[in-house]
Amino acid sequence: MTRGRETMKRYDKVFKDEAVRLSDEIGPKKAAEQLGVAYYHTLQDWRKRRTLHGDGAHAGSGRAYPSTEKCAREIELVREIGELRRANDILKDALGFFALELKMNLIVTCSQNPYFIHMSIKRKNPLCRH
Repeated sequence: MTRGRETMKRYDKVFKDEAVRLSDEIGPKKAAEQLGVAYYHTLQDWRKRRTLHGDGAHAGSGRAYPSTEKCAREIELVREIGELRRANDILKDALGFFALELKMNLIVTCSQNPYFIHMSIKRKNPLCRH
């Protein structure tokens, strides 16, 4: 006795399309009996896929659905999001670099300008080191 995928039949796209069309006319149970499909639930699943994916619903035996316009747009948006996140990370790193440089320039300015030192003592500026 074999189990699993070995006993499962594979159907091509044309068969699935015709089976779904027939099941629309006479119902999934009768269509499954006439076509020799073991379980009428299979036809119901094919009908759901047709509703969700339209003409690209039945790609054949075990292959993924072909990309529809909506799927292609989603793939494009996911790529764009990835690019924007990478660009955002680069900008964050650059901001940190320039903020550190600015902070170091303020510290140097603090130590060289007596007026700035006097004012920072009054304000208790944490950037100014005395």
